[in-house]
Amino acid sequence: PEQTAGKALPFVYSLCQMNFCRDWAPMMDTPSQKITFDATVVAPKEVTVIMSGTETSKADYNDTHSVTTYEANLKIPSYQLSLAVGGLERVALSDRLFVVAEPPYLEAAAREFEDLPAALDFSEDYLTPYIWGAYSIIVMPPSFPWGGMEHVNANQVSHTLIAGDKSMLKIAIHEITHSWFGNDVGCKSWNHFWINEGLNVFMERKVLEFFYSKDYAAIDYFTGNTSMVEQMDSWYGLDDPYSSLFPDIGDDDPENSFSDVPYEKGSQFLYYIESLIGMDAMQRMLQDYILTFTQQAIDATEFKSFYESWVMDTFPDNATDIIDMTMWDVWVYEPGVAPVDLGIRTDAIDEAILLADEYVALGGEDRPPNYMDYFDYYPSQMVAFVQHLKTMTPDPVDANLLAFIDMDYNITFAVNPEVRTEWFQVGIRASYDTVLEPAYKWMGDQGRIAFVRPTYRALAESDKCDMARAWFDEYRNFYNSYVFVRVEAIVNECEGLTSSETQAPTGSPAPPADDPSSPAFTRVSTSVPLALATLMISTCWLTGLL
Repeated sequence: PEQTAGKALPFVYSLCQMNFCRDWAPMMDTPSQKITFDATVVAPKEVTVIMSGTETSKADYNDTHSVTTYEANLKIPSYQLSLAVGGLERVALSDRLFVVAEPPYLEAAAREFEDLPAALDFSEDYLTPYIWGAYSIIVMPPSFPWGGMEHVNANQVSHTLIAGDKSMLKIAIHEITHSWFGNDVGCKSWNHFWINEGLNVFMERKVLEFFYSKDYAAIDYFTGNTSMVEQMDSWYGLDDPYSSLFPDIGDDDPENSFSDVPYEKGSQFLYYIESLIGMDAMQRMLQDYILTFTQQAIDATEFKSFYESWVMDTFPDNATDIIDMTMWDVWVYEPGVAPVDLGIRTDAIDEAILLADEYVALGGEDRPPNYMDYFDYYPSQMVAFVQHLKTMTPDPVDANLLAFIDMDYNITFAVNPEVRTEWFQVGIRASYDTVLEPAYKWMGDQGRIAFVRPTYRALAESDKCDMARAWFDEYRNFYNSYVFVRVEAIVNECEGLTSSETQAPTGSPAPPADDPSSPAFTRVSTSVPLALATLMISTCWLTGLL
């Protein structure tokens, strides 16, 4: 319960991606397997049961427990099988879209996500009819490790999306558009993960254009590319297959290939294709793609064959030129950044970068004459501003300059968590100690891997190993085990230790000494002691897995 918002009831949830459903359900656990299922779940009456399907009944089991049944008649990939059990309540945003959350989050979540029905309607109009019936978005406990997970009718999202200003709505939109890309038509293996995420990010940014502007989406492309290139450089190298859209995972743990590459480079590929065939044709192509492959899992070869055939039928006069210019194999199989300059640059991006450069040029002695423009920036524009400062840290961006900028903008306490987390990394690297206390609290307020891991890495790269260890030791029992093992690796590397010299969090199995990323350790996704989680999940019977 201490990992939940309500602090009163236990919370059990499953999180199967990439290949962890085999831990609790008998199946061939690969994305190529599309399944239907029926489920019967017995749980204490104080808690609510949510699964990735349609609830068909709920009744008393005995004086203390209820029995809930679920079924999924449309096929889902195996990793979509999900269960969430906790002190949850539900509120309707429309006749088919619902917010589910613990009571402390419910009212704020309903306000934050009130525009999601419009996002679902737009996606349906742009693509094809939504096939899944109702849509539920579940706000997860603070320790939830991801921004979101697109389980059919049981979409799980981090509480960090409740920023108060709707600035994190894009992640909730991202999970909605997965209803088409990933959930309906998905990848056949994790080597082709970009088929899920690249197409989905492209569609997410179409929705952002609808809600905001083309500039808004373009800034997201820019900041996303910045993060991707940083990961390529620091994680794999630009020439490594894991920096390509076809990582060729082989016998490696698929988790080791997980990065921004399938999201950002994949969406850039779709953006490039749209530049070749035009926006109207791109929309028709995506509609035909979904109708052709609905309820199937495909690979890049099948996608390529469909695309080239579609281009031949649609553009008979110049199809060969379009296919040649597409450079399919270069985009998919060659590592590194995009093979062409996409020209995704807007005045809004240039303004943010120029503002950062002007602050640096003035050296903390004065502020740019247009410094007030920052307050009208989109959140991603603010991220671009801070990211540009990060490229110049610790020289010439030092603690004095950051203090001056912070005096103007109070970024240390920014509402948007992405802006705040980027700023913490800059401050740590520049020895701007003002950020340390807020960053320390932030590491214990949430357990999202996208925020936790880079902050600890900034501590390690700044030789603040003792501080990283102190923070980690305090929060180790709060973090989900997936986050725990990855942060532990950063702290241990900083101190020159191995996993066998440290202790696993209470209630989690110890990782094997020779494999600290073992799935048996990394994804027992519960927020209660393991014994209780096992007991509760053991009351769930799954039948009819096909």
